[in-house]
Amino acid sequence: MKLKSIKLHPFAGIRDKTIEFEDGLNVLIGPNEAGKSTIYHAILNGLLTTTSLTTTKVESEMGRFFPASGGDVIRVDLELLDEDQNTIRIHKIWKKGNRQGSAALHLADGTEITVEDKVQQRIEELLQVSAATLRTILLADQSGLHRTIREMEQADGVRKELGDILRQNLMETGGVSVDRFREILDNRYEDYFKRWDREQEYPQNNKGISNPYKTGTGKVLDAYYQKEQLRLDLADAKSFEDDLDALNQKLSELIGEQKELKKEFDKLQPLKKGISQRQLLEQKLETAKEKRKGLLEISQQWPVMEDRIKQLKPKQEKLREKINVLKKEQKLAQNKQKAEQLQAKLKKLEALSSKGEVAQKEVKEAKKIESADIDQLRELRSEINNLKGQVEGARLTLRITSDSDK
Repeated sequence: MKLKSIKLHPFAGIRDKTIEFEDGLNVLIGPNEAGKSTIYHAILNGLLTTTSLTTTKVESEMGRFFPASGGDVIRVDLELLDEDQNTIRIHKIWKKGNRQGSAALHLADGTEITVEDKVQQRIEELLQVSAATLRTILLADQSGLHRTIREMEQADGVRKELGDILRQNLMETGGVSVDRFREILDNRYEDYFKRWDREQEYPQNNKGISNPYKTGTGKVLDAYYQKEQLRLDLADAKSFEDDLDALNQKLSELIGEQKELKKEFDKLQPLKKGISQRQLLEQKLETAKEKRKGLLEISQQWPVMEDRIKQLKPKQEKLREKINVLKKEQKLAQNKQKAEQLQAKLKKLEALSSKGEVAQKEVKEAKKIESADIDQLRELRSEINNLKGQVEGARLTLRITSDSDK
């Protein structure tokens, strides 16, 4: 049988704690009052102490394990592994009073036993040694070693049973000697406590977190450095929170000042509006002054301008008459120019007509037509068509011009 785990909830000074055990040697290390003896007594009573106790025995055997705060119940749960690595669970509860406790045993095959006497009987059957040997030797505490030695001297059965256990364990560990076991313990101790002063509970040579060892440290010292670093980080975080609180306070004060200024601003808002209106009116007044100044200048110049206008009116009339005469002369000149252009077009038209008649006459008098004549004829026809177009255009122009003159 191997002890796999134990749970105390509560037991003595431990409120709720589960401890897992591994194969091989398990060593509990800690200062005084850390709970080592509590775990030892929890294992011892979880295996060997019945829960069906009278009021007197509850007080005498288990009374010191009840919580100091006044609780009236203690509990221990054990998990064990048999030779086939199957789990066996033991659950025990002790209560103050006459036979108020309870126990339960869950076997590997699923069987559950809850009758207290049968639970304790079956537990002792599963143990590899008798309850007396387990209690007085294998689970002996330091203060009871002299009693254990005395009982071993008086009980041959216990000595024989212990010898069998030691031989069996020696065979199971491959014949590991005491020296080898001590070496393993020393190495394990070095692994945990290297460069850690257990008496001062501080790093050797006072190399704290401000000047830590870089290499060659044990797990305890590493854990101490981690704890100190976390403490420093916590202090920095608290300092940051304090600074943040101060900033928040300052921000709140500024917000309050802003609100007060907003109230004052709201009070002055009508005055601001009046100032804006006054500025607008002042601008309008300046504009009116400028206009008035311009009007005054105009009113001063007005009589002079009236006299000048009266003097210029006769000249204006003469200029208008002269303009009308010039317009008539311009129209006559334009009509004369158009008449000259028409006469030139008529002369050109008559010349073209004569030329066409001559061409027609020549065509009639021609007797033999050759290819050259045909080409010439085509040219003449083209020229005649062009001339006819020009004549028609000239006639149209003449007609339009004549109509416009009317």
